[in-house]
Amino acid sequence: MEHMITKGILVGVGSSGKVHMAFSNGRLLALKSWCSSCYSSLQKEEEILHRLGHCPDIVDYFGGYSTQEGNGVLVYNLVLEYAPVGSLESLIIRRKSGLLEGEVQRFTRMIVRGLRDVHKEGFVHCDLKVDNILVFHSENGGHKVKIADFGHAKRSGREEFNGALGSQHTSDDTPPECSGNGESEAPKDIWSLGCMVVEMFTGKPAWMNCKDVNE
Repeated sequence: MEHMITKGILVGVGSSGKVHMAFSNGRLLALKSWCSSCYSSLQKEEEILHRLGHCPDIVDYFGGYSTQEGNGVLVYNLVLEYAPVGSLESLIIRRKSGLLEGEVQRFTRMIVRGLRDVHKEGFVHCDLKVDNILVFHSENGGHKVKIADFGHAKRSGREEFNGALGSQHTSDDTPPECSGNGESEAPKDIWSLGCMVVEMFTGKPAWMNCKDVNE
């Protein structure tokens, strides 16, 4: 597969990889790459995406392969579908004052369907936020969304992925009862979804104006 992929410009950097635009036989794709200590993280993410390949509300995955950079560093690459509209976060920022009610309803329905399949397979995403929801053009001229970035996902109620996929989420939208205790259950994702709904409506993070009670 690697011989068919041409890496393009860098389009994003996340907690579990760098994302480049990529091309294969004229098709535009996304290439998520990481090296060193996160090498196994992408391989674990690949396993999860492979399990969820039947779900239309999860970002499409087309395979993975290893490369060696010029400095001798080993890099693992995941080939994913490219989201031409960007992330849900970028769409909200462009709208400035939040999304339309109909859009919020449709997007929430799609995310719920995706989470249903994630949880049915025994996983918890653990890092749901608007930056990890990708936006695509839909057939009717509007937009559709898909869940992406499973770099922090874990098996429900278990900690077997902690070392490989990272034990720390990167979102503020975590239930207070889960903070600091490493708990990984489906309700954790549902709480985060609720926070995203608030952000989609208002254009601002749910906890933007809240102060830490310990301050």
